Amino acid sequence: MTPAEFEALARHTVFLIVVLTQKPEWLPVQRIYIRADAQELPVDKVSTWKTAVDSGSNTAKVYGPNREDGFYLVPGGAMLRKGQIVMDLSANQAGWIMMELPSNVASADARRFPSPDPVPDGKPNLKALRAFIQRKFPGFPVPQSLR
Repeated sequence: MTPAEFEALARHTVFLIVVLTQKPEWLPVQRIYIRADAQELPVDKVSTWKTAVDSGSNTAKVYGPNREDGFYLVPGGAMLRKGQIVMDLSANQAGWIMMELPSNVASADARRFPSPDPVPDGKPNLKALRAFIQRKFPGFPVPQSLR
């Protein structure tokens, strides 16, 4: 991500999150959030969709045939601080830790983005988000709007 893209996305990074489950009742994803300093910071969902999984595939056998994909906006500053990215699924499947923070990738290049925290009430530019997703995640559906 370039510094200009980071600014156009209101100082957020874009995550493509793929969730596979054995049990269909665990989907959809209820929420994704950052847990840090005994607080929870929501991660904004941009779009989600179900993706078919071949029931005879190794993926289905090991992880499950139920799949939900989605794009989420994670505040850039949170990637540099201690915490966790956490996911709650349906059917009382809550508190699944997806990632420990700080991110090694973000920390390795932190000086590229001198002001990583989102501007209060800042909104990502939809055109910039669409262009970024088309470039970095080819073949995935591009969101038509911000939720």
